[in-house]
Amino acid sequence: MENKNGRGIFLGVVSVATLIVAIIGATFAYFVASANGNAGAAAANSASVAGTLSIVEASDIRTQLIPVTKSIMLTSYGQTAPNDCKGYSAAGGATQYDLCSTYTFTVNNTASVAQTIYVTFSTVASNFTNLYYMIVDGADNSGATPTERTTAKAVPASATPDSNIVTDTLDATNGTHTYTVIMWVNETTNDQTEADSGKSFTGTVTVSSANGQNNITGVIAQVGQQG
Repeated sequence: MENKNGRGIFLGVVSVATLIVAIIGATFAYFVASANGNAGAAAANSASVAGTLSIVEASDIRTQLIPVTKSIMLTSYGQTAPNDCKGYSAAGGATQYDLCSTYTFTVNNTASVAQTIYVTFSTVASNFTNLYYMIVDGADNSGATPTERTTAKAVPASATPDSNIVTDTLDATNGTHTYTVIMWVNETTNDQTEADSGKSFTGTVTVSSANGQNNITGVIAQVGQQG
């Protein structure tokens, strides 16, 4: 995730390239998501017999997240920039809100042999009630419906990481693959201010090689701030 931001409720309609999200019912607070994948986030173990993996990260954080369903979130994600992950509170509304935040990472294999890689998503700490994530192929801002590599699910408890949820084989000598973690506040149709406003999340995405000796970790930090 990067710069800063994400959230929505109920009915959504796509008009041209603009997502319309109708918000009904109770008051929903906004919150800020922030990620820093550069502060010691990636380190490759070059001693690995299978070779070396490296990771390049890019974060896209949104500042006015509102709770949203998965289907509306994916529609907004599939819009081309700068409308990706964005929507309006109602048809004809003047204020545009953020519906998801993204953390994109590219894994590169510099070894002379192909490597199988395994991706694990872990929570370090979180007090969100309805923070969800999924991993898709490719980078965001693509303007296309993404290929889902994991199911949409609540972020795991800190003691039980989602291990080896994505498996791929990278070609020898600079074989690469790009993934994006999409995070959003999942809509429950109830007032989610207390459950999901002013909350924080920190977690990691870890990529390991087939022999388990070469591990690289990207850091995700999402902070909620009531607005």
